[in-house]
Amino acid sequence: MRLTILIPFLFASTTVFSQSIQKFVIVDNRVDPGGMLDEIKLPPSGVHGTIYYEPEWNNGKVYLNSGQVLINFPIRYDVENHQIEIKTRVVVKVCAWNQYSKFEWQSNFSKDSIVFVNSNQFIYSDGTPPIGAIRILYDGKIKLLAMPYVKILTSNYAPTVDIGNRDHKMVHRDAFLLQYRGLVTKFDSKKELLDIIGSKSQQLKKYMKKNNLKASKAEDLTQAIEYLNTL
Repeated sequence: MRLTILIPFLFASTTVFSQSIQKFVIVDNRVDPGGMLDEIKLPPSGVHGTIYYEPEWNNGKVYLNSGQVLINFPIRYDVENHQIEIKTRVVVKVCAWNQYSKFEWQSNFSKDSIVFVNSNQFIYSDGTPPIGAIRILYDGKIKLLAMPYVKILTSNYAPTVDIGNRDHKMVHRDAFLLQYRGLVTKFDSKKELLDIIGSKSQQLKKYMKKNNLKASKAEDLTQAIEYLNTL
């Protein structure tokens, strides 16, 4: 008796609202045998995240290639396009990658001093400078550097079973580099880091193992390179 009442109600409600909502027909027989049920069409997937290193504005300094220094302007760094946005009283100005040598700000979020240097200020072991700004994580005779980039994690949504995340996600990653003996070299693992430093590699390897330091974490690498500078 309950089944007899429910089925007419289902199709009646579909008829009433059919003119005001967008619909599509499920054709997967595992979900809807016969492909008879109508469902409300979900909105298209989007991309969540930000292209900015820190999305909020921070007062900072921008050192231009012309020698001019812009002081105490709200700025933020667009990682995707390698450019600085500078907020004036009237408009937001854009400083392209080939116009600045350095910029810095005091983070309102982490309270850290964030310092970036244009990648063309360094000499690279492979002879090819990347495009963008490089953050100085540890500034010593041996420098630890990080170049941020944006990665898109694609949706894992499975419509047939309505499971997963419909939206793509924009996340920030760091490519780590080491300036050693005047040359900057990118590394992706502990082994590659140890290969760069040669004769001091065994000492650093033991230190990293003893302190459980990972070559994939900025905080751990900063501690490791600080130790390396004492050798």
